[in-house]
Amino acid sequence: MEDPAADAYEIATSVSDGVVRLAGTVDSWTEKMLAEEVADRVKGVKGVKSDQVVVDIKTRRPDPEITQDVKQALAIDEYVDDALINVPVNDGIASLDGSVDSWSEFKAAVNNSFEGGAKSVKTHLTVQGLEPLSQTYYFPFDHYYTPF
Repeated sequence: MEDPAADAYEIATSVSDGVVRLAGTVDSWTEKMLAEEVADRVKGVKGVKSDQVVVDIKTRRPDPEITQDVKQALAIDEYVDDALINVPVNDGIASLDGSVDSWSEFKAAVNNSFEGGAKSVKTHLTVQGLEPLSQTYYFPFDHYYTPF
């Protein structure tokens, strides 16, 4: 309830034997994953069971609208320097080009792209001066299946 990025009013929680159960509706896959991550970080939690339902899966929208929403999601994310990321969208696919300072920022940028309505995300981001990571992610973004 204390994490400003998670809308705790839509998520009901219960705990049994150290396992947190999350239920209710959320507006996006990103919000669902964030709630799971926040619950998992609480001291003493042994596991998280999520029964959250995503109610606002994005329907097909025009590329310029998706581009605007992705850029807005990147701009308001405190973990992302949106000035260093270019986001063209073509046929609902967001392409992230540019550089980020960390793998956490990389993940946040991909999450922001899905939050903005992209159906998939192609990355070509340089992380901490390493070679650019060129990979495609699909909705919903499984942030645990990444090379970092």
